[in-house]
Amino acid sequence: MVMTENTTENQRPVNQGVGVTRNNGDMNTSRTSVVRPPPVEEVVMAENTTENQQPDQGVTKERKKRGRTICKQLINLKPGQKLPIIFKNRRGAGPNGSVWSSYLGTIIRNSQMCPVRVKDWDEIGREELEHMWAAVKEYFTNPDMESAKEDVFDHMNEMWRTWRSKMNCKHVKVRDNLEDILGDVPRFLNKEDWEWVVKEKFLSKEFLEISKRNEENIAKKTMNQHSGRKPVRQIGLDLTEKLGRAPTVAELVFDTYKEGDIIKDVAANARHVIT
Repeated sequence: MVMTENTTENQRPVNQGVGVTRNNGDMNTSRTSVVRPPPVEEVVMAENTTENQQPDQGVTKERKKRGRTICKQLINLKPGQKLPIIFKNRRGAGPNGSVWSSYLGTIIRNSQMCPVRVKDWDEIGREELEHMWAAVKEYFTNPDMESAKEDVFDHMNEMWRTWRSKMNCKHVKVRDNLEDILGDVPRFLNKEDWEWVVKEKFLSKEFLEISKRNEENIAKKTMNQHSGRKPVRQIGLDLTEKLGRAPTVAELVFDTYKEGDIIKDVAANARHVIT
């Protein structure tokens, strides 16, 4: 998308990616530079609450749901400024680890960058992957950034599969018929893309068999982690800083699965309690 000097404020298009041509102010020369993708998710569907849901009209207010991701730390960056990111166990971590993960999430949910009509991550073309990688480098920096490229893609693949799995649980498994499923379009997807994902992926024989096996395995779990959005790698870094040494496996497990100061699973608590 090319912006000219005659583009007015109201006509300025919203940038969905990188590779936009800018004019440097010289009438005789121009340069091509990367325009940062906005670190705010664009929601395809309407907001959860409607305009006519007013508290003073006696209407029960709908429970507030998680809204679109807004990476405030990235919004506040000056032009050209980037956040340093460190890599631990092949994943982004450190002080900016949370905003890193949040931003990767906005990328994999952005249909302008990450194609929707694919059954598996491996079907995404190299051109699309490079587009996503350029968006990552617009906001983050590391001395060995390029060497972490494939690990970042692996992380995005993991997040992408988790996102799709949640869509399946929330919009497919809870519905009784195809019509209801197709009518329950998730945020960030349009109706046509959602229909493709449902018919070609979620309701395919192969996927249903895998889904059934996964449900059986999940039912066997005896412990649930309670660390929220903080990944285990970040818990490890925090413990290292707190203890002044690398944590033991028992300490890492305890901090991941504890509720307050205990692990509610009695057997697990007996094995991993720290004295």
